[in-house]
Amino acid sequence: MSSILIVDDEQHIRESIARILEKRFSGESVIRQAANGLEALEMICAIPIDLIIADIKMPLCGGVELMRKLKSLGLRKHLIILSSFDDYAFVRETLKMGAVDYLLKPVAPEELCALAANCLAETAREGLHAPAGKQAAGTPALFRDDAEYRRLEQRYYFTRLAAGKAWEELFPPRKEGGRDEKNAVFFATADSEDLLTRFTTSLEHDSPAGCRIFRGAEGPYFGAAIVSRREKLTEKRENLSRLVSGQCGRFGISTVKDLKHAATAWQEALGELAKQFYDVREEWDPEEHYPFEELKARLINALCDCSTENLRPLLDRLFGLLKQDRVPVDEARRFLCSLVYGLMEADAGYISVIGKYKFTGKDLVRIIQSEASASGILRGMHECLDCYIRERLALREQQGAADIEDYTVRRIKKFIETNYRRRISLKIISQKLELHPNYLSTLFRQKTGVTYGHYLRHLRIEKAKALIKMTNLKLYSVADQVGYKDNARFYRAFKEETGVSPIAYRNQNAGGG
Repeated sequence: MSSILIVDDEQHIRESIARILEKRFSGESVIRQAANGLEALEMICAIPIDLIIADIKMPLCGGVELMRKLKSLGLRKHLIILSSFDDYAFVRETLKMGAVDYLLKPVAPEELCALAANCLAETAREGLHAPAGKQAAGTPALFRDDAEYRRLEQRYYFTRLAAGKAWEELFPPRKEGGRDEKNAVFFATADSEDLLTRFTTSLEHDSPAGCRIFRGAEGPYFGAAIVSRREKLTEKRENLSRLVSGQCGRFGISTVKDLKHAATAWQEALGELAKQFYDVREEWDPEEHYPFEELKARLINALCDCSTENLRPLLDRLFGLLKQDRVPVDEARRFLCSLVYGLMEADAGYISVIGKYKFTGKDLVRIIQSEASASGILRGMHECLDCYIRERLALREQQGAADIEDYTVRRIKKFIETNYRRRISLKIISQKLELHPNYLSTLFRQKTGVTYGHYLRHLRIEKAKALIKMTNLKLYSVADQVGYKDNARFYRAFKEETGVSPIAYRNQNAGGG
């Protein structure tokens, strides 16, 4: 039976193409799917694939890059490229690299099926249908880089085992005395792939025939699955513990007695690793707890002010408090990403700066999601944010001082709109925003045409008018809800703003809510 692999980062497109092919090749071909070129490459190195249908643009590894990698490994595969754009440059490049054809989305079912049938027939004639891309005995190997090929093959098997998928297919149980001989030991390290390789290579040298080790990765964590006989299970774990003891890395080790539960073992190993995530100095503060709203706002303000001096201690404090509250690792990553998104919302000028570094070594969201320790993320954030601030300052120099002033006024307005119910003053706002009160007052009047006091009064009365129209609250309750503790001041302010008293306004709008 032949095998067809569909590679596209959009699930609904993969599934749509899979349905078309399953209908045409039912009983003749196995249809497989991959979400990107790297995932596809691992699968191609591990199991027979006769035809690849790949999108040209995908994160991590697109169709063109996939073709280059296949070529570097010496893997000859029939490949059909899909794209949403009729771009002649892409068409020429893919055909030059050996693609069978270039189809535009949405794909015509008849055209795709006819092309796929021709490719599969040609594969059969050429004898390319062989396990894991290898040719029949007596012919040269299809791949030139054996080490890279084995690495990709291992990653595929590791991923399948860690997910608890197809374990019987990968390792059919051998019975001896009615008992399954094999077990899985999962070992995970957060430090480096090289460190993990060094340890598992030592284990391989000491292991008897029948013990197999598969290395792979999941998110920021590198891992290895050691599949061994049951009677060797304890010895393997002891060897692992001996190898990692005294090392300066972070490790998680878990064992399981049945390959059916391999996924559980991997999650347990990751859990052990997560406990060691917070390798930063704890910052103890009994008053401040997750989600640290005030600290988050101060961080964003420091970035908007392009103040590296203020940013560094705030960032260090944030990580210390995350450790204090033992915030779960995944939640901490989401929180730190929300800082980046909050920054872009607060200052649109950062959108182009952050976008410039996407998919590079200074992609801050990628660093937050991929670094395996708190210290690694903190170091990456310091480096990236310093770079972002320099870029933002350069943009402001080009745009002029008006850009900074407009942003400052937006911050003042936002603070007033958030806190108008409370007792606030120019002094309080200047302290919160770390601005001199005289500068704040002058700038606000220049940019808005009104004083800070008039803006606050107008906002409060507008809120009061809405409450009077839409509710039956007593007028003293309305006054209290919009920040007036003194009814006389409220009545006076209301009449100055609207020309009528609150009672007259309610009578005029009776029945309006």
